[in-house]
Amino acid sequence: MSIAARLPMMTLPELTRLHDNAVRLAAGAPGKARDQASELLPLLDAEIAARRDGKKRTVEKPPKEPKAIAEAASKTPRVRPPKPPKPVKSESEKADDFLAGVTEALARR
Repeated sequence: MSIAARLPMMTLPELTRLHDNAVRLAAGAPGKARDQASELLPLLDAEIAARRDGKKRTVEKPPKEPKAIAEAASKTPRVRPPKPPKPVKSESEKADDFLAGVTEALARR
């Protein structure tokens, strides 16, 4: 779907942001981007003017179905299984891990 076809579905802030970007590209972008922005500017100007004059969009967004919202709220949350317990380390394993960490930190310096 081209950008021109999406214009009626966009909000006014989205249209003004797109217009500002198109003006910037039409002024300084090289090649194809400048041409596309120049073609899009009159369409953006017309759509923004229609919105500001109080005319409705030419394409309305479909309303959200209340059924889908109610179904999402009624779903039960997924229960996660408990994590397995960590293995118990001996004092010498703890000391070895500590020394390995210190050695690694000193090696980074």
